[in-house]
Amino acid sequence: MKNIKDYQLKKCIFYTLDEYKRLIKKILGEDVNVYVEDFTDLYYESINDENEGISFVEIKAALNKYFDVNVTSIHTDGYAEIGVWIVYKDCI
Repeated sequence: MKNIKDYQLKKCIFYTLDEYKRLIKKILGEDVNVYVEDFTDLYYESINDENEGISFVEIKAALNKYFDVNVTSIHTDGYAEIGVWIVYKDCI
């Protein structure tokens, strides 16, 4: 590689949107829905209480524990076949 600085490189775990939804239901419970709005923003809410959102802090903590990493952000790529990128730093 050329012209790339270390801080520009990120480690990611990739899932299709359907795979990611299954993962979230597996680690948080079947009563969670994951929605994508405007092809870029992920929203999480409880099936039992549609007005109750689930925070990124909760999602991040669950993913940290599940993967044994330090999740820094979660992104979608915004295409018709949406992919989800879980960005992380070194292991916890």
